[in-house]
Amino acid sequence: MYAYNPIEIGDFKKALPGQWFIGVMSVLPLAIYFSPVNIFKARGLNLDEYVLNNRSPRGMNRYASGAPGERSGVMTSFETYAEGNWLADRAVGKTHHTAVMMRNDLSEQYSYGFSLIKLNDNFVQLKFSSTSLNTKEGAYVSHSFSRATHSNKSGFHPGTTLMPEDMQTQLMVLLRSPPYSILHIAASQD
Repeated sequence: MYAYNPIEIGDFKKALPGQWFIGVMSVLPLAIYFSPVNIFKARGLNLDEYVLNNRSPRGMNRYASGAPGERSGVMTSFETYAEGNWLADRAVGKTHHTAVMMRNDLSEQYSYGFSLIKLNDNFVQLKFSSTSLNTKEGAYVSHSFSRATHSNKSGFHPGTTLMPEDMQTQLMVLLRSPPYSILHIAASQD
């Protein structure tokens, strides 16, 4: 068994399709924590069919790591956290992943960052990238389709750091087990 926050389980179950979560997996202690983020809230967008199908001119590239709403870190927890919007109000220089790590008193040495997008209770898109937490032995730098399309530039260079493959496998095994029990995972090297 691994450590987790029951409020986050509730947030995941209540989330609508398209909801984005920023997460951290720790291997010592073994734990998974993630927080809901809505990259559209700051731009006044709703998750309508155009946004979900990536056809909205204002909501394009919703998976882009540099999207303005994600960069500003708007947390959309379905429960009220006593300490307020800790993700948006994180310390200067801290990333989303390091904010989740610090909030849960995890060690950076044993923590890996990821993101997931809920499609339904049993299906998520899982992204293994975090430039702040994944720069450990076995990690590798990769091209990022979402960053490339968001920047809309030619000559794009690799710019995302993926957790080591054995950590990717371990994360998927943990997410498929209770209490999350997410049976279907679309793994993305983006």
